Amino acid sequence: MAKIVVPSIRRIYKQLTKQVVADLNKPVTAYMPPDEFDCANCVWDAISKKSSGKFDSTFVAPITLFGTLISPQAFTRGRCPVCLGAGKIISSVTKNLKALVKWNPSRAEELEILPVGREGKAVVRIKVLRPDFDTVMGAQHFLVDGVRCELIMPPTIRGLGTQEELVVAYLMEVEVGKDVKK
Repeated sequence: MAKIVVPSIRRIYKQLTKQVVADLNKPVTAYMPPDEFDCANCVWDAISKKSSGKFDSTFVAPITLFGTLISPQAFTRGRCPVCLGAGKIISSVTKNLKALVKWNPSRAEELEILPVGREGKAVVRIKVLRPDFDTVMGAQHFLVDGVRCELIMPPTIRGLGTQEELVVAYLMEVEVGKDVKK
């Protein structure tokens, strides 16, 4: 029996899939877990999980965190002027994805088993290229067309046989935004 899907067809499929995503994509922002470091300017209080409100006298030389130069700023009372009493310096991490976006796809009715209070919310299907799978899995939430959305089921990988090319994920709006194209 002859093979129908030969390596040249697989290459064409891969090339066309990438081209479709490149031509028809909408920007989607994935918000990843934030990076955080202990504040070097104050003493960390492990019990209350925040700054103790005391200057750390061992911090004598400026350091660079998240592209910002942080110099020692002594204080005697109140909150730390560097971390504002949080005890940690936090930087949000976002990744931009090129995705095929479809609001309220026909398969959305199959996602009826939802937690109480989430019925009737708009569902969006996004399709991204396979290298973005870890980003989709690791994101805390997404911004699609100005609407904050969360992953409602694990993404699936689609392709041609064992050749994985696309990641399909279903998201649900959690905050009303600009437009959900209902």
